[in-house]
Amino acid sequence: MSTGRRPDPRRRKKDHPPATNLKVSNGTKEPAWMAGQIYGCYSHRTHATQPCVEDITEGQHKCPWCKAGMIPEWRGWVPLWDRDWCLRYVLINESYFPSVDAIPHRAQVMCSRAKNPISPMVVREETSMTRALPDRSPWSAPVKMLDICLTLWKCELLVRWYDKHPLVMSDPAEKEPLKSDGKPFSEGMKAAAKKWSGKGEKEPALLDTHEAVNRLKAHARIEESKNGKHD
Repeated sequence: MSTGRRPDPRRRKKDHPPATNLKVSNGTKEPAWMAGQIYGCYSHRTHATQPCVEDITEGQHKCPWCKAGMIPEWRGWVPLWDRDWCLRYVLINESYFPSVDAIPHRAQVMCSRAKNPISPMVVREETSMTRALPDRSPWSAPVKMLDICLTLWKCELLVRWYDKHPLVMSDPAEKEPLKSDGKPFSEGMKAAAKKWSGKGEKEPALLDTHEAVNRLKAHARIEESKNGKHD
């Protein structure tokens, strides 16, 4: 056990713990824990990945990289706790977003790159460490990756933008179900769709409107037969 004075999180310059990039060399793997939700946006690859200001602000501000003719590509910043419980992050491309987005908070993951020098970062749910992640702050609560990104980017324009347009972290268990065509239900059908989609699914349930209605009617008939018909 340590002696002397422990670190005081209140004395940090930022509200979040310091975060650094998790280096994963080609042909190697690095274990970690999922620290929170991915923050994704269209970005430009320069000396480091820089956000597309024009895309984030929906055209209200011009992006210097777009002006230079650089085409933005989607990138996702994935917050992680490494094997030493330090806050890290990796970047993934658009192809790997669906599988990484399905990984639950605090799950063990393995970050890897193939031997090919241009291989992308891959993050998969995989158990490999025997030591458990502490069940207390700051490891217990989901990390807000956007806060870390704003620190990394050093872009005051985006800091002011998100002050006026706060980004609310969503709970994967509370994602609204969608119809079979991928469109949202009407306000009158949302409650029914949530009831039959199954609470806590990692992916939104794709339900057909008529199917949801039929299930509700069948459920009502069952309840009526149990309790008797009432005027």
